[in-house]
Amino acid sequence: MRGHASIRELLEYESTSKLHRVSEPLIDRREVVALLFNVSDIAITLTSIERFLTEDEDDGEEEADES
Repeated sequence: MRGHASIRELLEYESTSKLHRVSEPLIDRREVVALLFNVSDIAITLTSIERFLTEDEDDGEEEADES
């Protein structure tokens, strides 16, 4: 099973393939920045949810111990 191509294979592919130019960049810098902030917001939200669920589990264990 082949993994990553070697540098030589990549250079050979680049030199033999036809490169096409596009009129605009594939992704704009502003889009990258917005994406990074969205990912950061998602990570913060997931951390908050995890803390909430962990606290809820801890409270449940303490209540079971008291009975």
